[in-house]
Amino acid sequence: MEEDSLERSRHRARRRSRRVLTFVAILAAVSVGVLLGLRLNRTPLSEPPHTPAGGSTSAPGGSTASPNGDGNGNGSGSGSGNGNGNPAGVSYPLAGKVLPPPQQQDKYWGGFSDGAPYDLRELVRFEQQAGRRPSILMWYQEWAGQPDFPAANAAYLYEQGVVPMISWEPWQPPKVFGTLVVDQPKYRLSRIAGGAFDSYIRRYATEIRDFGGPVMLRPMHEMDGFWYPWGGTVNGNTPAEYVKAWRHIHDIFQQVGATNVTWVWSVNHLSVPDTPVNQIENYWPGPSYVDWIGVSAFNWGTASPLSTWLGLDASLRDIYQRLLKYHKPIVLTETAAPEVGGDKAAWIKASYTDMLQNYPQLRAAIWYDKRDSDLRDWRIDSSPEALAAFRKAISDPRWLSANGAQATAIGSPGA
Repeated sequence: MEEDSLERSRHRARRRSRRVLTFVAILAAVSVGVLLGLRLNRTPLSEPPHTPAGGSTSAPGGSTASPNGDGNGNGSGSGSGNGNGNPAGVSYPLAGKVLPPPQQQDKYWGGFSDGAPYDLRELVRFEQQAGRRPSILMWYQEWAGQPDFPAANAAYLYEQGVVPMISWEPWQPPKVFGTLVVDQPKYRLSRIAGGAFDSYIRRYATEIRDFGGPVMLRPMHEMDGFWYPWGGTVNGNTPAEYVKAWRHIHDIFQQVGATNVTWVWSVNHLSVPDTPVNQIENYWPGPSYVDWIGVSAFNWGTASPLSTWLGLDASLRDIYQRLLKYHKPIVLTETAAPEVGGDKAAWIKASYTDMLQNYPQLRAAIWYDKRDSDLRDWRIDSSPEALAAFRKAISDPRWLSANGAQATAIGSPGA
C-alpha cells in the first residue's frame, strides 16, 4: 500500500509538472506571438553561383540576392515570389532520400539562419561564425502568393554540399510580428485535402523533381500547437483532417515523381492544448508517408512570462521517448536558448554533448539562429561566450557538416 501511495504521488507530480509546462508554453506562444510568425520576403537568385562543395565559403564574385525586407526581420513573408521556378540549366540527377548517418554515433548539424538562402551574405556569415558549413540548412516558405520552389538557391546549396530543409507553410503570415493569425479559412485543412491547392502543390512538386537534388520537406509543422492555421484545434480543423491533408500532399508529389523529397513530420515538444484529441498520435500519417520525425524544443529561459531556465533534457526527453515507437530517425528541427535566465554558453555545451551521448535515435539538430527581440536573442553570436561554445560543440567530428547528409541521398535515385 505504501508503494502504491508513493506511485500515485509521483503520478500526480508528473501531471502537475506537465500542466505547468503546458501553461508556460501557452504564455510563451502568446507573448512571442508565434515564434516564427513573420518571415522575410526574399528575391531568389536568377543564377546559382557554382562553387565546388569543398571550395570557397564566400559568394563567388560577391553575388548576393537582394532582400526585399530591411534585413532585420521586417520584410513581408518568406516566399520567393512568383519567380523563375527552376531556371534553365539548374538540374541534377534525381536523388533519393536523405538517410541517417551511416555511423550510429554520428549526427548532422544544421541551422536556420535568418535570410538564408535568399541572401547569400547571411549564409556566408552563419558559416563563418560557426566555423563549419552545415549539413542541413532549414528555412520557411509560405503558400501565400504560391511562390515557386527556389531552385537557384537550392542549386547553390547543392554545390556547397548542403541539403535544404523547407518548412512549407500553408498560410498568409502576419504583417506585424507577434500577431496570431490562425483564423484563415482559405487554408483550412479540409480545403487542402479536398484539392483546393492541387495545382500549386503539383507545380511545386514538379519544380523540386526537376531540380533533382535532395530536399527535406517539412510541411505544416507544430500542428499540435494553436499558433498556426493548420493546427488541428484551430481554424475549423481536426487532427483527422490534418492526416488527410498530409497524405494528399504526399500523394501528389509521388504522382509527379518527386522521389528526391525526404518527408519530415514535425511536432512541438508539448501539445498545446494538452487534451486527448490534440495528442501527436492523432496526427500520425502512417509510416509510408514519413521519412524523418522532427520536434521543436527551445529553452525559453526568462524571455517569456513565467518561463524558467530548462536543460535540454527537461524539454526533449518526454517527447523523444514518445516518438521512438514510430521507428523513424528523429531531427531536432528547431532549438536555441536566450541569454536571459541562465548561462547560454554552458547550455549549448551541455545540450550538444547530451544529444551525442543520450539520444541515439536523434540523428540531426537544427539551431534557430535569429534575434526575435532583445530578450529572445537566439543567435549563436548573441555573446562571445555563446559563439565560442557553439563553435567548440560542433567541432566534434561526430557532428557531420556539409556533404554528410547529401552523400546519403546522391547516387540512390528513387525511394
